[in-house]
Amino acid sequence: ESTFLTLSYLPDFFGTQAALVSPLIFLFIIVGWVKGWSGNRIPRTRASFLVWMSLTTFLVFTLLALHVRIYGNWPAPAYLTAFVLIAALYSPGQAGGTEETASRYRLWRFGLGLAFLVSTLILAQLLYPILPIRVSLDRTARETKGWDALGEIVDKELQGMQRPEQTFVFGLRYQFASELAFYMEGQPRTVSINRWSRPNVYDFWFKDEMLLGQDAVGIFEHEPVITVLPEVFERVDPVVTVRLRRTGPWFGEETVHTLYMARCYGFKGGLAWVPKNSADVRAVQ
Repeated sequence: ESTFLTLSYLPDFFGTQAALVSPLIFLFIIVGWVKGWSGNRIPRTRASFLVWMSLTTFLVFTLLALHVRIYGNWPAPAYLTAFVLIAALYSPGQAGGTEETASRYRLWRFGLGLAFLVSTLILAQLLYPILPIRVSLDRTARETKGWDALGEIVDKELQGMQRPEQTFVFGLRYQFASELAFYMEGQPRTVSINRWSRPNVYDFWFKDEMLLGQDAVGIFEHEPVITVLPEVFERVDPVVTVRLRRTGPWFGEETVHTLYMARCYGFKGGLAWVPKNSADVRAVQ
């Protein structure tokens, strides 16, 4: 749970940003924001534009990190101009001929090399688990592996329903709904039931009236959720456990996700998020 003001999220925020862009490049960006105003290496007007277009975005998420946990990708737009800024400040064309600038250029090349190495390893890990990292610690696996298999499983379940043409597919997280929309045969329109979680764009894409009376196949990650599904369906079948796995050279076959699938009948309504507190700023009419 978040509090109005806390420092507990800041280490995670800065650590995640340093890891995503690589530590040295992140350091170059910080220094660039501090020294870029001088106009010594690039015209002050250009430097000011690049600093303002990147630093302000980063500061917004830094302030938010004093209140809630920030996901690593959220500040990404800040780096579009931050990378241009540090390239203009520290690239070979700006290094000059002094010993200080030559040393800075060597550090620049090392930072780029490190970033390239880290990016290459991550991309390779996406294709095949070459690093000895268990799946529980491998974020790349948890984000990318098994969704194609899940799409096949849900599609088979959908075709086995009594009236598949009047059956929709839903997830109790928007991530599940969007992954299924991509990987299922024909890329169908899927639904995220947000009633018990938090609001997202699916609340605007789908209204209850569009699905009333239809059946559904649903995916969720917590088995006890089956007890609340009757709030929105006339009948719900027992859950089926779905395990998504990865096989690698270090640890053999590992379970990436354990999910639960249920057949549901007669949608009664209740797609949209319901705020627990009427004063919640996310509540809209």
